Amino acid sequence: MKDTIQSAGELFLAAVIVATLLLLSGCQPAGTYAEGESGGYTYKNQTGAKIPVDDNIYTITGVVAGDVNSIQRQVGPARVTTYRSDTYSESTYFPPAMNGKGLVRLWVEESDFPGVPPETIAIVKATDTKLIAVLPGDRITLRCRVQAEAIAPSYTSQTYDAEKAVTLELDYCRMLSPVIDVEQTVPDGVGP
Repeated sequence: MKDTIQSAGELFLAAVIVATLLLLSGCQPAGTYAEGESGGYTYKNQTGAKIPVDDNIYTITGVVAGDVNSIQRQVGPARVTTYRSDTYSESTYFPPAMNGKGLVRLWVEESDFPGVPPETIAIVKATDTKLIAVLPGDRITLRCRVQAEAIAPSYTSQTYDAEKAVTLELDYCRMLSPVIDVEQTVPDGVGP
Protein backbone atom coordinates (compact mmCIF):
# COMPACT_ATOMS: atom_id res chain seq x y z
CA MET A 1 0.00 0.00 0.00
CA LYS A 2 2.86 2.34 0.90
CA ASP A 3 4.51 1.67 -2.48
CA THR A 4 1.24 2.48 -4.28
CA ILE A 5 0.89 5.83 -2.48
CA GLN A 6 4.54 6.68 -3.11
CA SER A 7 4.28 5.84 -6.84
CA ALA A 8 1.00 7.84 -7.08
CA GLY A 9 2.76 10.81 -5.47
CA GLU A 10 5.71 10.46 -7.83
CA LEU A 11 3.33 10.20 -10.78
CA PHE A 12 1.47 13.33 -9.63
CA LEU A 13 4.76 15.21 -9.17
CA ALA A 14 5.92 14.13 -12.64
CA ALA A 15 2.60 15.28 -14.13
CA VAL A 16 2.93 18.70 -12.43
CA ILE A 17 6.50 19.07 -13.71
CA VAL A 18 5.49 18.14 -17.27
CA ALA A 19 2.50 20.52 -17.18
CA THR A 20 4.72 23.33 -15.86
CA LEU A 21 7.32 22.72 -18.57
CA LEU A 22 4.65 22.74 -21.27
CA LEU A 23 3.23 25.98 -19.90
CA LEU A 24 6.63 27.65 -19.67
CA SER A 25 7.71 26.51 -23.12
CA GLY A 26 5.04 28.80 -24.61
CA CYS A 27 6.35 31.83 -22.69
CA GLN A 28 8.92 34.14 -24.18
CA PRO A 29 11.92 34.90 -21.97
CA ALA A 30 12.32 38.40 -20.60
CA GLY A 31 14.73 40.55 -22.55
CA THR A 32 14.98 43.43 -24.96
CA TYR A 33 12.14 43.64 -27.44
CA ALA A 34 11.98 45.84 -30.47
CA GLU A 35 9.16 48.36 -30.32
CA GLY A 36 6.29 48.10 -32.76
CA GLU A 37 3.69 46.00 -31.04
CA SER A 38 0.39 45.99 -32.85
CA GLY A 39 -2.56 43.67 -32.83
CA GLY A 40 -1.03 41.68 -30.00
CA TYR A 41 2.00 40.63 -32.05
CA THR A 42 5.55 41.22 -30.83
CA TYR A 43 8.93 40.80 -32.44
CA LYS A 44 11.11 37.86 -31.46
CA ASN A 45 13.21 38.40 -28.36
CA GLN A 46 16.59 39.57 -29.63
CA THR A 47 19.26 41.02 -27.40
CA GLY A 48 20.28 44.41 -28.74
CA ALA A 49 17.34 44.74 -31.17
CA LYS A 50 16.45 48.37 -30.64
CA ILE A 51 14.96 51.23 -32.56
CA PRO A 52 17.53 53.99 -33.13
CA VAL A 53 17.08 57.20 -31.16
CA ASP A 54 18.05 60.56 -32.66
CA ASP A 55 18.21 63.18 -29.93
CA ASN A 56 18.97 66.07 -32.32
CA ILE A 57 16.56 68.91 -32.99
CA TYR A 58 16.28 69.87 -36.66
CA THR A 59 15.21 73.17 -38.24
CA ILE A 60 13.04 73.02 -41.34
CA THR A 61 11.75 76.04 -43.26
CA GLY A 62 9.16 75.81 -45.98
CA VAL A 63 5.83 76.82 -47.41
CA VAL A 64 2.65 75.16 -46.19
CA ALA A 65 1.42 73.17 -49.20
CA GLY A 66 -2.05 72.18 -47.96
CA ASP A 67 -4.55 72.52 -45.16
CA VAL A 68 -3.34 71.49 -41.72
CA ASN A 69 -5.14 68.33 -40.62
CA SER A 70 -5.74 67.51 -37.00
CA ILE A 71 -5.71 64.08 -35.42
CA GLN A 72 -7.31 63.80 -32.01
CA ARG A 73 -7.66 60.77 -29.80
CA GLN A 74 -9.67 60.41 -26.66
CA VAL A 75 -7.18 59.41 -23.96
CA GLY A 76 -9.48 59.58 -20.94
CA PRO A 77 -13.21 59.20 -20.25
CA ALA A 78 -15.67 61.94 -19.42
CA ARG A 79 -16.50 62.14 -15.71
CA VAL A 80 -19.13 63.70 -13.50
CA THR A 81 -18.72 64.37 -9.81
CA THR A 82 -21.74 65.14 -7.67
CA TYR A 83 -22.13 66.50 -4.17
CA ARG A 84 -25.48 66.56 -2.43
CA SER A 85 -26.72 67.52 0.99
CA ASP A 86 -30.27 67.99 2.26
CA THR A 87 -30.51 71.53 0.92
CA TYR A 88 -27.81 71.75 -1.76
CA SER A 89 -26.52 69.76 -4.69
CA GLU A 90 -23.74 70.41 -7.13
CA SER A 91 -22.37 68.54 -10.13
CA THR A 92 -19.23 69.11 -12.14
CA TYR A 93 -18.72 67.71 -15.63
CA PHE A 94 -15.22 66.93 -16.84
CA PRO A 95 -15.11 66.38 -20.62
CA PRO A 96 -13.15 63.49 -22.10
CA ALA A 97 -9.40 64.04 -22.13
CA MET A 98 -8.19 64.59 -25.67
CA ASN A 99 -4.71 64.47 -27.10
CA GLY A 100 -3.71 65.19 -30.67
CA LYS A 101 -1.29 66.45 -33.27
CA GLY A 102 -1.50 68.45 -36.44
CA LEU A 103 -0.27 67.12 -39.77
CA VAL A 104 1.37 69.70 -42.00
CA ARG A 105 2.24 69.20 -45.66
CA LEU A 106 5.32 71.38 -46.19
CA TRP A 107 7.23 72.34 -49.36
CA VAL A 108 10.75 72.30 -47.91
CA GLU A 109 13.00 75.25 -48.76
CA GLU A 110 15.72 74.70 -46.13
CA SER A 111 16.47 71.74 -43.88
CA ASP A 112 19.37 70.63 -41.72
CA PHE A 113 18.03 67.06 -41.60
CA PRO A 114 19.57 65.04 -44.46
CA GLY A 115 16.46 62.86 -44.78
CA VAL A 116 14.35 65.84 -45.86
CA PRO A 117 16.24 67.76 -48.57
CA PRO A 118 15.12 71.12 -50.00
CA GLU A 119 12.66 71.09 -52.90
CA THR A 120 10.73 68.13 -51.52
CA ILE A 121 7.37 67.88 -49.81
CA ALA A 122 7.47 66.55 -46.27
CA ILE A 123 4.66 65.53 -43.95
CA VAL A 124 5.39 66.71 -40.42
CA LYS A 125 3.57 65.95 -37.17
CA ALA A 126 3.21 68.97 -34.93
CA THR A 127 2.31 69.46 -31.29
CA ASP A 128 2.16 73.26 -31.62
CA THR A 129 -1.46 74.45 -31.56
CA LYS A 130 -0.51 77.65 -33.44
CA LEU A 131 -0.20 75.52 -36.57
CA ILE A 132 -3.97 75.16 -36.85
CA ALA A 133 -4.00 78.83 -37.91
CA VAL A 134 -1.51 78.55 -40.78
CA LEU A 135 -2.81 78.60 -44.32
CA PRO A 136 -1.54 77.11 -47.56
CA GLY A 137 1.17 79.44 -48.87
CA ASP A 138 2.39 80.52 -45.43
CA ARG A 139 6.16 80.34 -45.02
CA ILE A 140 7.05 78.88 -41.61
CA THR A 141 10.08 77.57 -39.76
CA LEU A 142 9.72 74.50 -37.57
CA ARG A 143 11.93 72.79 -35.04
CA CYS A 144 11.36 69.04 -35.07
CA ARG A 145 12.57 65.74 -33.75
CA VAL A 146 13.16 62.79 -36.04
CA GLN A 147 11.40 59.80 -34.58
CA ALA A 148 12.04 56.25 -35.65
CA GLU A 149 9.07 53.90 -35.49
CA ALA A 150 8.96 50.19 -36.18
CA ILE A 151 6.48 48.70 -38.59
CA ALA A 152 4.32 46.21 -36.69
CA PRO A 153 5.23 42.52 -37.00
CA SER A 154 2.97 40.21 -39.00
CA TYR A 155 3.03 37.44 -36.42
CA THR A 156 4.33 36.79 -32.92
CA SER A 157 8.08 36.17 -32.71
CA GLN A 158 8.79 37.53 -36.19
CA THR A 159 12.50 38.37 -36.50
CA TYR A 160 13.16 42.10 -36.14
CA ASP A 161 15.18 43.64 -38.97
CA ALA A 162 16.08 47.25 -38.10
CA GLU A 163 17.02 48.08 -41.69
CA LYS A 164 13.62 47.07 -43.05
CA ALA A 165 11.24 47.52 -40.11
CA VAL A 166 12.13 51.08 -39.04
CA THR A 167 10.61 54.20 -40.60
CA LEU A 168 11.49 57.82 -39.86
CA GLU A 169 9.10 60.70 -39.34
CA LEU A 170 9.36 64.34 -38.36
CA ASP A 171 7.48 64.56 -35.07
CA TYR A 172 6.92 66.90 -32.14
CA CYS A 173 7.39 69.89 -34.45
CA ARG A 174 6.86 73.39 -33.12
CA MET A 175 6.95 76.76 -34.85
CA LEU A 176 10.20 78.62 -34.25
CA SER A 177 8.26 81.90 -34.08
CA PRO A 178 4.58 82.85 -34.14
CA VAL A 179 5.40 85.29 -36.95
CA ILE A 180 4.50 84.18 -40.47
CA ASP A 181 6.09 85.63 -43.62
CA VAL A 182 3.06 87.71 -44.68
CA GLU A 183 4.52 89.21 -47.85
CA GLN A 184 3.54 86.20 -49.90
CA THR A 185 0.50 85.07 -47.96
CA VAL A 186 -1.82 88.05 -47.46
CA PRO A 187 -4.53 88.00 -50.17
CA ASP A 188 -5.43 91.24 -51.95
CA GLY A 189 -7.71 93.44 -49.87
CA VAL A 190 -6.68 91.96 -46.51
CA GLY A 191 -4.64 94.04 -44.06
CA PRO A 192 -3.20 97.58 -44.44
